[in-house]
Parts: sequence; structure tokens; C-alpha cells
Amino acid sequence: MHEAQVELHGDLSEFFREALDRTVQAQATPPSAVIQSYLLSILSEAGHPTELVAHDTPLVLRYEAALTAAPGERFERLRVLGDSVLLVHGFFQAHGERDERYVEAVGARAYRAASSLLAREFRSPDAPNDLLLELAEDFGRWTRLLRDVAATLLADAAQMARTVVGAAALVPVELVRLCEQWLRHGSTHAANLLAARGVPVRRPLLS
Repeated sequence: MHEAQVELHGDLSEFFREALDRTVQAQATPPSAVIQSYLLSILSEAGHPTELVAHDTPLVLRYEAALTAAPGERFERLRVLGDSVLLVHGFFQAHGERDERYVEAVGARAYRAASSLLAREFRSPDAPNDLLLELAEDFGRWTRLLRDVAATLLADAAQMARTVVGAAALVPVELVRLCEQWLRHGSTHAANLLAARGVPVRRPLLS
């Protein structure tokens, strides 16, 4: 993602909504409107130094702290932990934790635990916690979707750089980052964005 784009955009929510909409349109099976709305709220935190993005504590310790928090704080801390994992390890593609499955498992467990607390609060299995359950059950899918949103923004920034400095100039750094993202994760969306900008990819895709 190009940081300057976020800093100069007057409305972060609208900025990310545009990128999310275009990314979702490229998917074979778009997520529900409720999921899209929730992911947009998480993305809108990307431009602010909040609890979602500023953490050095290992995930396992944060999860344990959330589980053992006071009853009045437990739900919110679990939900925020799930949001944080999605944002940091999805959109920002951080690599503080080496095992991607482990990272996704912690995020999913946090959402599932928050969902259970909500159901207990309403004392009904039909409590309005379907969103949290959906986030938990398809956590890997939402992580990949946020990575694809980041890829969309990188592609936009690369196109903007070429427009400003000319096609004959050096390859924009954002395009290099998009290539690195594709090599790391094998996203079909990233591959399509690269191909549309004259960088065909031939490696077998992972998704």
C-alpha cells in the first residue's frame, strides 16, 4: 500500500471502500454485504495508530490475556484481537509470526470465543452473532481478501507513478512490491493486476 495515498485522502472510509469494492468485483464469490461492511470498518483503522496495528506482544499471550480478562472487557478484547490479526497479517502482511496457519487459527479462535460470549449474553443459540462466526469460520479467506485489497492499492499507486513520471522511467517501487506479494502468496488477484500492467506471471498460482 502507498502510505502517501492514505495520508492525503480526505476520507479514509471512502478511500478503502473504493479499493474494497473493486477487489470484491474481481472475486468469483463476493462476500456478503455485512462482511464487506465489517472489513471496511477494520480497513478504516489502517490509517490510525490504534490498538489494532500497534502490538509487539506475541499472539498467544494476547489471546490468553483476552480470555482471562475481566468479564466486562473480555468480549471487546477478543473481538479486537480478531480484527488486529486480520488487519496486520492480512492488509499489512506482517511476518512477526512465521506460521500462517497458526496466526489464522488464533484470529479465528478469538472471533469464535467472542461469538460464544455474545450468544451467552443473549442466552440463545440464535443470538445476533452470525457475523463473528462467519469471520471465524472463513478467517483465511478474509485474510486473503485484505491482502488483495492491499494489492489493488499497490497497483493503483504504480499506475499513478507511471502516469506522473512517464512509462520510460524506472519501474515504480509499488510494482516491485506487488510482484513480491504475488511471489509470497500466489494471489490470483495480484497476478491479474500485474498482467494488466504488462508484467505477465508464469508461476503456478496458489489461490
